[in-house]
Amino acid sequence: MTAITLQTVTEAAMAIQSCLTNGVFNFVEAQRKSDRLYSDALELVRAECNSAPLFTQDVLPVALTLDEVVPEKKIQHLDDLQSSLSKTYRVFIELTWHQCWRNKNRPVYSSDIQGLISNSDKLMKQLSKDQIATRFEYSCARQAARYLNPTDSIWNKYLELAPSAVGAGVHLSIGEMLGVLTKVIQYAKHDWMKGWYPDVRYLRWVAANVKTIKDFDDTITPELDKFKTKGDKFTQCLAAACFEVINNPQVVDSGCRERAAKELSSLLLLVDTSRVERFLASIRDKFPKSKFIGHLVQRADRYYKTREMVMTYLRELSQQNIHKGLLTLFKENLLTLKSTDKSSLTPEEIDQIGAALAKLEEENQVGEEFISDLIIQLQTTKGEEDDADKLMEAKGNLTIEQRDLIRRGKEIVLINSLQDDLKNVHNKEQKEIDELLNEIN
Repeated sequence: MTAITLQTVTEAAMAIQSCLTNGVFNFVEAQRKSDRLYSDALELVRAECNSAPLFTQDVLPVALTLDEVVPEKKIQHLDDLQSSLSKTYRVFIELTWHQCWRNKNRPVYSSDIQGLISNSDKLMKQLSKDQIATRFEYSCARQAARYLNPTDSIWNKYLELAPSAVGAGVHLSIGEMLGVLTKVIQYAKHDWMKGWYPDVRYLRWVAANVKTIKDFDDTITPELDKFKTKGDKFTQCLAAACFEVINNPQVVDSGCRERAAKELSSLLLLVDTSRVERFLASIRDKFPKSKFIGHLVQRADRYYKTREMVMTYLRELSQQNIHKGLLTLFKENLLTLKSTDKSSLTPEEIDQIGAALAKLEEENQVGEEFISDLIIQLQTTKGEEDDADKLMEAKGNLTIEQRDLIRRGKEIVLINSLQDDLKNVHNKEQKEIDELLNEIN
């Protein structure tokens, strides 16, 4: 095996770029090179996890080269290439900040960070809603990029806490760094770093080192309950980590892959009992137009995107001859998922909806009475100078109350349509399950 150096990985990234620029469009070769570069990146990750870095420099040149590749308009409909590039892009951004922070060398890439964040944001908006696994990679890339330009207060807090973890002058291990970052993030402004990212990055990195069932039990198993309870990005991370283990050529026993497949399959059956509560909160906060209702219904279920990710990975497994034997582990849970009617509301959910509607109706009644009083006040207020302030205040209050009345009316419409929209989301998922079952059989 050729030694992995900063030169080899940077030239590999440049080779991907050359497949798609200067009059060349060999997207098949670009994907092959991206997959190979991702494998090299995982070797770098494993070395970092083992506190034995393969070289001293950071991999910023790779991240910046890939930053020029991922927004290429010509590849926006090439889903497989997009999927491969998103993983490679994400992991090299993570390696860059990790190498700097591990050595306590503050990264100062303010001119580059915005490009990395902007490209991640842009691609997440452009990608199809069904490309959930790829969108997840870019959401992680966006968070990782923020570590490339820490504020003075964040960096000083990191340096303050880091020595106490392992002693001054000693490099932090990945586990020790997670402990420090968890504390540092408490001091961060909300727009600097999302709270889910440190745990997610940690699990994905240690998952790259899983080769046996014991490795799996030592690193992934202890996190299962916590991640499943939290849902959203955490269960998406579990899906990605388990899929990584299945595809890791360094796994030395088939039982480890089988264990990862069972855990991946189990994510299909997670049930969000707080979906209606989250939905009601979201329409109150977002105040969307009715056309966004389906998206809000999906987002209210913390496990919807995770199930979509698992089914995406399952399609990939069905196309691989090497791991086809694992597909039977998914069939039973797919059939269980197919027989579960998530479009039906539980008695508790019906009560939550009833309470929300009753509250809105009560607020409307109070609002309508207040509007009537304001109209009377406007009609009876004289146009004299002494009444000018009263008149202006009454008009302002009337505008606010009328706006609130319209808002509550739209909320009522959205809540009343929830059952139908749950059914639409459910039917879409059922169709995907049927297609997957046909592929597996």
